[in-house]
Amino acid sequence: MALLDAVPCIWGDCYSNVGAINVKIAINTADWKLLSYSGGYWQQKDNPTQLLAKKMNGYHNSTIVIENAVGVANNNVYYDGCEGGVLNFDAANNYCTSKGMRWAKISETTVSSTTYVPSCGGSYTWAQWTYSAGYYYWIWSGGTSSYNYEEAVYGKMYQTRCVISF
Repeated sequence: MALLDAVPCIWGDCYSNVGAINVKIAINTADWKLLSYSGGYWQQKDNPTQLLAKKMNGYHNSTIVIENAVGVANNNVYYDGCEGGVLNFDAANNYCTSKGMRWAKISETTVSSTTYVPSCGGSYTWAQWTYSAGYYYWIWSGGTSSYNYEEAVYGKMYQTRCVISF
């Protein structure tokens, strides 16, 4: 398993960013794509399978590991490949927490924009719960969402997608 130290910079600034050049991996903050440095040039890398975002020049306030990141949505939320599968509420929440990640908020998903975090394979996927006159849990699939009270959660099984944002 390989981890990458990714340093934030913007295309042109990456060439003068000694920290980025030294680790040979950067995140282009203009479009949140992963870049690799080789032979004096930066090249964009698509769909990284492992990514380590590390504190550098005060940009990030903590070191966070994104395991099995397969993409980044247009709202700069990184998401995994739904490796957690179909889980109940507690197991899904614990799975994402164990990876240093969380569930997407409904506002971060394709319910809000088709370019945001997608659900898992068109199936209902867990989303962060909110508090409003009782605890609610959310699920979404494509552009459709639904919620229910906490006591209705037990026994429910949905897809698990973990996310992280900086």
